[in-house]
Amino acid sequence: MTESPFRRVEGDLEYLITQDALDGAAASAAGAVDGVEVASKRFARPRGRGAHVEISGERVRARIEIACRFGTVLPQAAAEVQQRVAVTLGTLTALEVDGVDVDVVAVIR
Repeated sequence: MTESPFRRVEGDLEYLITQDALDGAAASAAGAVDGVEVASKRFARPRGRGAHVEISGERVRARIEIACRFGTVLPQAAAEVQQRVAVTLGTLTALEVDGVDVDVVAVIR
């Protein structure tokens, strides 16, 4: 069973969001940016999984590793990834997003 770092109880309703779901939502939001691909194991080794979300109390923070197509303006792509991932995680969890750290780990053709 996958770890569930996010648990909320509202009245009789209890819901959990698994780590894989949080990481997947962050990766999906980042991958929606034109010219950006979330770093796969091919690019991210040995650094990480490409997307990782941490929840601490009522705050959430993400780290995303991306590969950008050649010709993509890297600072603009990273800023758009930060914005999209922050909105996605804020909406999904209703928590305050402390930050989204973006590492560009490769440039691809």
